[in-house]
Amino acid sequence: MIKETVYPGIDEYMTSFFNYFHRKEGRDLARNYVIGLIMDGERKSVEPMSEKVNASERSMQRLLTEVKWDEQEVIREYRRVMLDKTSDPQGIIAVDDTSFPKKGRDSVCVSRQYCGRMGKVDNCQIGVSLTYVGQDVAWPYCMDLFVPKQWDDLENPDCHVRRKKTKMPETAHHKEKWRMALEQIDLARFDGVPHRAVVADSWYGNFADFRKGLVDRRESYVVGVYSDTEVFLEQPLLELAPPKKKKRGRPQKFSQVVNVNPQPVKVTVNLF
Repeated sequence: MIKETVYPGIDEYMTSFFNYFHRKEGRDLARNYVIGLIMDGERKSVEPMSEKVNASERSMQRLLTEVKWDEQEVIREYRRVMLDKTSDPQGIIAVDDTSFPKKGRDSVCVSRQYCGRMGKVDNCQIGVSLTYVGQDVAWPYCMDLFVPKQWDDLENPDCHVRRKKTKMPETAHHKEKWRMALEQIDLARFDGVPHRAVVADSWYGNFADFRKGLVDRRESYVVGVYSDTEVFLEQPLLELAPPKKKKRGRPQKFSQVVNVNPQPVKVTVNLF
């Protein structure tokens, strides 16, 4: 086990979480795992981390697969600890996703999809996340694994096999990333996270439903949009379109622009 003197304060920090581990073995393994995460080295899988902290790979793997501990309470306690130290009324909630390149198809929810880390479509997992940005520090508030559609194709026998093999919960289903982000924002609001705005890039900001969700929550926001998006420099006249004669298709959700003055412009135009 790594001595306290190597990483001053690690035991004091970990004490906040020890109540959520059922046995001393779990507490010791969790301590080693956290130290492995903050030690030098790019690879943060179990094998290289176990070598650095002088623990067996098997014991470290047990923490993730067999040792009983309350994952959700550990996460909640982490948020409480961080908010106590970093709460800022001028804080920002940043929406983003993080990609994890993978080889093979055995990791849960791995799929060929756009991988931001690689800058192209590649084999990866994606986590939708919120980051809390205060005046002096930024830290991850929450992250949820994105479930691609092919991992939620219940009519495909191969999908059932993959979900069972990876012990994927039956409650885990495909959901658009922007919907996941709004649910995470709701969680931050429920927890009373102090902030003055939400920010996101165009992967989220380009969805009108996401922006509407922020407006409905009375959130100030700054989001990116695609360069060919059309915007109005002045408020246009809006009204709901008359109902269709044939009651087919989805009902209309948004108002339509009924006058063409002012004209919309693309955001590529220098608006400032």
